[in-house]
Amino acid sequence: MGRLILGIIAAPVLWGVISVPINLGLASLYGDAAAAPPFPTSYLLIALVLSAGYGLVAGYGAAWIAGTNEKKLGLGAGIALLIVGLGVQISAWETIPVWWHIVFL
Repeated sequence: MGRLILGIIAAPVLWGVISVPINLGLASLYGDAAAAPPFPTSYLLIALVLSAGYGLVAGYGAAWIAGTNEKKLGLGAGIALLIVGLGVQISAWETIPVWWHIVFL
């Protein structure tokens, strides 16, 4: 049970550890255009696609840490990612278009 809980907690942590440096690299490719809103649509779309990849890696990492791929792990990790994602989206609500928030969540 302890490894299951650790795997659930690890999912959003892994997502963040992976996403921050890659998103900073992506933003550097766009220069000043990614520094402040309105952000280029291509930048937002690439970030969404990358985000799906981060989720997959975080899920596999959580399963590896938990030593299982039980449905409980998937549900728990998904809820943990959603809660953290909601917090991030709420903090950026004014700076990113609504369509992006909807697709992201």
